[in-house]
Amino acid sequence: MSCSDNKDPENRPAQVETLESDQISDITAVCKGRITDKGTGTISQYGIELNDGKVYEKHPRTISSGDNFGVEFVGLTPERTYRYRAYIDDGTVQYGEEKSFTTLSAFIYTATVDPASITSNSAVVSFTGVNTLKEWGFHYSETEATVS
Repeated sequence: MSCSDNKDPENRPAQVETLESDQISDITAVCKGRITDKGTGTISQYGIELNDGKVYEKHPRTISSGDNFGVEFVGLTPERTYRYRAYIDDGTVQYGEEKSFTTLSAFIYTATVDPASITSNSAVVSFTGVNTLKEWGFHYSETEATVS
């Protein structure tokens, strides 16, 4: 056997699978994917491509656990359908199946203070429409207004 009889190992591209999205609200969603084959090359990047109706845009993973990964999208438009797909780049970009989700209708959040409940060291604040939020609150200051 000569050296010319030795063959290079098989070149196999990495592969990904697009998983279902979840945690969909009016302005947020988490899109997920899974690496199903790491291939024989060097993986330089993987994540989710999102299409808001115009073009696909790559978003590197922000969540990762083993071969599963995801991207948490914020600032989405309420009541819009987005298409997405997982991608992986090992010198050649491979894509998972295209999937879609639709953001919910815009939520209306309110915070009210009953003037009769205000004392020198406390106040009762009532929040509505917050059951889908991860956190909420208010800022109190005697000298500056906070708008955000």
